[in-house]
Amino acid sequence: MADRAANGADRLGHSSAAARARLAAFWDPEDVAAALRAAGRVLDAVREPSAFPASFRTAWPEFARLASKGDYPGDPTVRPAVPTAAQIAEMERRMRWPVRFVRDPDRRRIVVARLQTDALSGRPKFSWATVGEQAGVTAPTAQKWHGQGCGDIARALNVHRLPVKIEL
Repeated sequence: MADRAANGADRLGHSSAAARARLAAFWDPEDVAAALRAAGRVLDAVREPSAFPASFRTAWPEFARLASKGDYPGDPTVRPAVPTAAQIAEMERRMRWPVRFVRDPDRRRIVVARLQTDALSGRPKFSWATVGEQAGVTAPTAQKWHGQGCGDIARALNVHRLPVKIEL
């Protein structure tokens, strides 16, 4: 046994690299939080021109639609890249995680609030203090509940054997 430990093997006789590779195939709460933030960046990058029907604008090219809104292609405003269909599909799948796997509604609300992320900066839109205030708890308690909610999601993803994939 000591001989295996000296050679860098785990208790089953696998090398440490193989043991680390097996462990890396499991979700942990930090991976879940990062994956949800990536989904939040995609959600923020989706361009919705208006909440109203666009029946007369559907055939217009994009530059004409931008010009009709006064948003000219030469406008110096920086915008995130438009997400691909695959990124949007993955984002929608990840957005279901809190609803499916976090049982406590307060923790679910905190997890959903923190996944809302600015597409350009990658920073959450709501601070811990704001999230905690909305939930009626302090900022450290909101952080703890967020970690517990992400832990619930990680356990469920590990049960379902979903591969770890953080970036979209």
